[in-house]
Amino acid sequence: MTARAVARMLGSIVIANVLFLVSMLLAPFDPEQVADRVRAAFATGDLSLDEYRRHDIRRGWHQYNDCAVLQLLSAPDSSRLARALAPRWSFLRADVEENYSCGALEALTVRGAGRDSMATYRYARYWHGYMVPVGLGLRAMDLVHLRRVLLIAVCIGLAVLAGAAVRARIHSRRTGLAIAGSATLCWAVPYFAPGLSHGPGDAALLLALAGLVLRPSLAADLGALLSYSAVFGAIVVFFEAFTGQLPIAGAWLAALVLAAARDQSPPGAIDARVLSLAALGAFGVGGVMTVVIKQVLAALLAEPAAGSAFVNRLGGYLAVPAPRDGIPGLLLPYVELVRRMFVLTAWHRLAGKLLAWALAIGWSAGVVRGWRHRHDVAGRDVIFLSALALLPALWVLAVPSHTLIHASFMVRMMVVPISLAAAALLWPVRAVRLLDGYTVDGRRRDAGASRRRP
Repeated sequence: MTARAVARMLGSIVIANVLFLVSMLLAPFDPEQVADRVRAAFATGDLSLDEYRRHDIRRGWHQYNDCAVLQLLSAPDSSRLARALAPRWSFLRADVEENYSCGALEALTVRGAGRDSMATYRYARYWHGYMVPVGLGLRAMDLVHLRRVLLIAVCIGLAVLAGAAVRARIHSRRTGLAIAGSATLCWAVPYFAPGLSHGPGDAALLLALAGLVLRPSLAADLGALLSYSAVFGAIVVFFEAFTGQLPIAGAWLAALVLAAARDQSPPGAIDARVLSLAALGAFGVGGVMTVVIKQVLAALLAEPAAGSAFVNRLGGYLAVPAPRDGIPGLLLPYVELVRRMFVLTAWHRLAGKLLAWALAIGWSAGVVRGWRHRHDVAGRDVIFLSALALLPALWVLAVPSHTLIHASFMVRMMVVPISLAAAALLWPVRAVRLLDGYTVDGRRRDAGASRRRP
C-alpha cells in the first residue's frame, strides 16, 4: 500500500505539471491590452518609479516584482511556448546603479524604448504561474481594481481557514485558528496581498490549507494525504517567485496534518507525527519535481540555457555571505530577519522589537510546556510543533545569501514560528496530577503507586 501511495503521489505531481503547462499555454494573454493598462496606471499614479512603497495598501509594497510581472505580460513573443516557459525580461543598463524594474517597464510602455537598447534575457527560472490570474484579471479590469481583488482573495482565504477551523475538532480548531489569527495580524497581508507576485500564491496557499481542515479524513488515508501534500507543494512552486511561500506552506501543512491526525486517530492508524513528516516530505517532493520539470521543459522547448542559468543563480543564493561588522556570514541573515520584524508591524520599529521578544518568550514557553509533559503523547506533540516552528531557520541555513539580500520580504517567514508557538501553547495537554488515587481526568492511577502511598 505504501508503494501504491508513492506511485499515486508521483502521478499526481506529473498531472499537476501538465495542467500548469496547459494553463500557461492557453491563458489568453493580450500584450497590447496589458501595455495599455500599464500606461494608464503610470498616468494615474497606480504605478510609479518607486519600487518599494511603505504603508501603501492600495499599491502594495513590492512594486519591483509587480513591474517585472507586468513587463513579462506586456512583451509580445515569438511563440506561446516561449512566452509560457521562458518569457522575455528586459532591464535598463546603468553605469553605477543597479537595474530598475519599474524604470524599464515605464521606458518600454510609456516612452516607447526599444528592447534592442536594453539587456534582455529569457526569464525561465520560475513557472511564473501568477501570470495566469494576473493576465486574466487585466483583461477585465485595470490594475488598481485587480490589486483590490487580490487583497480580497487573500482575506477570503484567511476567513475560510478560520471558519473551517471554528467548526473542526479541538486540535484542528486550535491549530487552524492559531495560523489564521497569526497570518491576519503578523503576515503584513495589507502590504503584500495586493502584489501581483505575492497575492495569487498567498490566496492559493490559504485555500489549500483550509481544504485540509475541512476534510481532516485526508490524514487517515496515506495515499490521499501524500497526493494532496505533493500537489500542494507543486501549486506553491507554480505561484512562487522565491518569496518565502514554500517554507511557510510546508510548516503550516505539517502542523495541520498533525492536528487532523490527532482528531481522527482511527484504530491502528500511523502515528500522527509520522504522518505529519510524511506530508512534509511529499510536499517537498512535489516542489522539487515541479522545479525540475519546469527547467527541463524550458530547456527542451524554449531556452536551451535555462538549466544552467537556474543552477548559477541558485549557487549564488546558496553561498554563505561574507562576514560583516564582526558578525559571521552564516548568522547575518538571521540577524537581518530580526531587524526587519518591523515589516510585520506596519513598519513600526518599536512594535517590531516587541513582537520579536514576544516570539522568543512564546516559543520558549511552548518548549517548556512540552518538556513538562514529555512523557505524554500530547507533550511530545507540543515539542514537535515547536520544532516545526524552526523550519524557516532551516530554510535560511540552506539559502543564506538569498535571505540576506531579500530580507525585507523574506521576513514574512517569521509568521511560522509566531503561529506555531501559539499552536504549541494552545495544544490540548491533559494534566497528570494525582488526586485521591485518580488522575484529574478520572483514570485510576497505577496500583503499585497506590500501595506505596503512606
